[in-house]
Amino acid sequence: MMGRIWELFESRVSHLRFQDEKVELHFPFTYIHLEHKPAVVWSQEVIMLMEHAQLEVPLPPLPNTVIEGYLELNGKHYEPIPLPLPQTHTHPQKQSSRLYLQFADESVLALHGEHLEIRLVGEKLFLSDRS
Repeated sequence: MMGRIWELFESRVSHLRFQDEKVELHFPFTYIHLEHKPAVVWSQEVIMLMEHAQLEVPLPPLPNTVIEGYLELNGKHYEPIPLPLPQTHTHPQKQSSRLYLQFADESVLALHGEHLEIRLVGEKLFLSDRS
């Protein structure tokens, strides 16, 4: 199976919810494409889960649209984000994560935690070539 790539640019974030020490971040709209066929582009809903999550700055106004962002896993920088996520061979549950998003209104969402999980949910909506 070919890997998928998640582009943060123009993703939409609808809400962030804390439950115990886990955060759920909801992206109702994202761009995803195949790693070796970037012309095959679709939109799909994404839910990002992070354990032991903490905000680094106050929560910005949501919903909002991402204009720039990245994900760090164990200090390695990803933008775009490969799916499935790269795993460490030793204790993947201890994998440290940091998400940084800059929004169209110039606000920022930055949070860090452990054991990041990304779920693609709902139907794929295939889009025409973005170029």
